[in-house]
Amino acid sequence: MRPAPYQVSYGIVQGVAGRRARRVVVRVDGRIARKAALRGRSFRLDVPLPPREVRVRVEAIDADGRRAGRTVLHVLGLPPAARPVERPLRLDRRLERDVRRLVGGYPGIAGVYVEDLATGAGAAWNARATFPAASTLKLAIAVTVLSRLDGPPARGSDLDGLLRQMLIPSDNAAANALLVRLGGSTSGGGAVVNETVRGIGLERTEMYGGYILGTALGEWRATAGEGVPLNVVSQPSWGIGKSTTALDLARLYRALWLSSGGLGPLMRTGSGVTPAESRYLLYVLARSPTRAST
Repeated sequence: MRPAPYQVSYGIVQGVAGRRARRVVVRVDGRIARKAALRGRSFRLDVPLPPREVRVRVEAIDADGRRAGRTVLHVLGLPPAARPVERPLRLDRRLERDVRRLVGGYPGIAGVYVEDLATGAGAAWNARATFPAASTLKLAIAVTVLSRLDGPPARGSDLDGLLRQMLIPSDNAAANALLVRLGGSTSGGGAVVNETVRGIGLERTEMYGGYILGTALGEWRATAGEGVPLNVVSQPSWGIGKSTTALDLARLYRALWLSSGGLGPLMRTGSGVTPAESRYLLYVLARSPTRAST
């Protein structure tokens, strides 16, 4: 049945009713959102969902008015306009001018890639330039982990907990634990992640092992000895050697979005990531606070 708990939904409700069922009713947070007569046992309905977490109940009703139903909790509603569609990319001149203006006012080196998924319109500036990737590659770890599963991890399972801990508070220890699961070590797991992202077209992304743990002072003392100067506490703790580009990150997010509808490179390349797993991951990402990145 669709939707499923702890996943995003674009308002598609589908399932199989009992043999005697004649009608189906869909309720969202207790209110009737859609009624339909059944033609056969299978059904697929478009149901408008508010942009928040909702409770969806589907009831099948037979000719005598008897009902059988199922309630699905923790469904994150998304608008129908957000449903994945593969569209050709096109340059938006107005957006390009806005990007150039913003980059011109930035004192450092910038790489920008902007795309409207609903229309395919976009603009870019220095989008293939390589920057330190930091925690942005934790999404690549998550996608690679899901590619090795047979369906989304069960809510409350150890794997579910590690994915949430890695993506929501951006926990480095959870990221490292997942890399070890993938490849036996953080460096081995990083190689598996690199292979996965290359397969979907990320040309300049490098995972390069795991993430540094704890305070920077403790980390550098552990690796360089006690004689290090105290100013090493200012060193970043998000990992060394990881790199990506604005274009690659956009490709990764677009691939995940398309996969949630059964489309895109994650589907075409046989990556092993299913639409349900992508909808699960989008649900988890929606719980992550916005952070500045590359």
